[in-house]
Amino acid sequence: MLSEIIRIKRVLNAGRLGERYHVLSILLGLSSCREEEKVEKVEKEEEKEKEEEEEEEEEEEEEEEMEEEKEETQEKEKEEEKELGRRLRVFVSSHRNRLGMEGAHTF
Repeated sequence: MLSEIIRIKRVLNAGRLGERYHVLSILLGLSSCREEEKVEKVEKEEEKEKEEEEEEEEEEEEEEEMEEEKEETQEKEKEEEKELGRRLRVFVSSHRNRLGMEGAHTF
């Protein structure tokens, strides 16, 4: 790179038209390389942002699934509690009938 700069300086000082054209093409080539690097950098940044957004969406979906599973578990527990309560009432009422009203207070 340094040798190119020295060469460009010499050509510009010499003032030859053909060589000046060559120097300009070199400079344009360097600038186009820089533009390509900038474009690649922007593309990489956009790709990285897109990946981050996808990861965030996946995390949100996982959280929603966990919440749904938690709600389903709570509903099942409530249903089981209701069923156990019903069974207990049936058990107590059947024993009341067997023991009579005076023995019902023992439960």
